[in-house]
Amino acid sequence: MSAVGLSASAALVVVFAVAAGGKVRSAAMFGTFAEALGQFGVPASRRRAVAAAVVAGELLVICWLVLPVVPAVVRLGPAVAVLAWFSLAIVLASRRHATLACHCFGSGGHTPVGPHLAVNAALIILGSAGVLSPTPATSAGARVLAIGLGIIVGAAALSAIPVLEAIGPRSSSRPAALPERI
Repeated sequence: MSAVGLSASAALVVVFAVAAGGKVRSAAMFGTFAEALGQFGVPASRRRAVAAAVVAGELLVICWLVLPVVPAVVRLGPAVAVLAWFSLAIVLASRRHATLACHCFGSGGHTPVGPHLAVNAALIILGSAGVLSPTPATSAGARVLAIGLGIIVGAAALSAIPVLEAIGPRSSSRPAALPERI
């Protein structure tokens, strides 16, 4: 696999592991995630089952990403497909809600749709680049460096959502007038 493919795999493992872990960290977190699926049109009677399927899907993606000797498309394709599916679900839900409490990473609060879609798009591009990059990483050092860079990229992607939220449209409104100094 190419250095780009190894980096993409490592970054996506980090993102999917934090996503799955955040949802199953406790029974309460899982329940909160399951309830949040109502924003996506999931009926109340099916939310826990769908939530379990989402977590199982994320764990399966991690398994595919760490398979040792498979073509890049087999390794990265499922991750890219799941991210595209999540993005489509976010877009469809955003027609009803400007912000979503998706609890994607076990966090709370309402999040603007844009930052999630931007990070998903970046991860889809990274995964696709890993599939399309033809040059294999031949030396052990190149492979270790590629995986290390991927871990950093995955952590950066997870950090990007709150940063994008902070600099996004909600934060651009003017604060209340400050009192005058005497």
